[in-house]
Amino acid sequence: DPILAAGHEVQLHIHTEWLKHMPVDPLDGRRGPNIGSFSETDQRFLLGRATELLIAAGAPRPTAFRAGNYGADDTTLKVLAGLGFRYDSSFNPAYLGDPCRIALPATTVNAVRLHGLTEVPVACIHDVPGRLRHAQLCALSAWELRAALAHAVAQAQPTFTIVSHSFELLSRDRKRVNRQVVKRFDAMCRFLADPANGLTTAVFADLPEAGSESGEGKRLPADRARTIHRVGAQLLAALLYERNPNGLPALS
Repeated sequence: DPILAAGHEVQLHIHTEWLKHMPVDPLDGRRGPNIGSFSETDQRFLLGRATELLIAAGAPRPTAFRAGNYGADDTTLKVLAGLGFRYDSSFNPAYLGDPCRIALPATTVNAVRLHGLTEVPVACIHDVPGRLRHAQLCALSAWELRAALAHAVAQAQPTFTIVSHSFELLSRDRKRVNRQVVKRFDAMCRFLADPANGLTTAVFADLPEAGSESGEGKRLPADRARTIHRVGAQLLAALLYERNPNGLPALS
């Protein structure tokens, strides 16, 4: 209710590695690390059942999906289309091949029509030449996020999808606030909210059910200074919030 009341959407997300924790086994022992690891029949059952459970919990019928671990394949998209879904956002070029097995090239940046759905890729930047890093709150620095968003605007890129989880705002033991990521989240929100930056936020219902013919686009190029800055910040965050349960009181 709070999510819907705030004008956001509730959409579908599934982690099949949690099947082992189900009190009643719906697949007679068949297991897989990701939704794309299952047969078409099992994917149809899992996605259909997940949709029913989400609606039973009070959400409107979902129209968009993202696979846990980005672990979808082309069969997943076909099944989703058959279930009435209109959008998928499981394609993450930084994870292409394993676990993401959607048959699109790594150069796909913009939304593209595929298997009856509009595929909205997770945004990526060039971390170092030849390597991609996806736009996740705990994976990119505030500097990188700002640069990537500004670059997307300059390229007239229709969408830029950022991933985040609530637990990223906490320490590894879930007992303390990760102040570094909270600052990054606040900085990202301020940047998105500033009309001078030419950005708008959107839910899936705001997007057209179509994409470009190829999805080709230009990502933010690698920048050594930005990368070194982020690696240094991550090392500090790991010391403060990942490996040291008590943190370092002298730092924040």
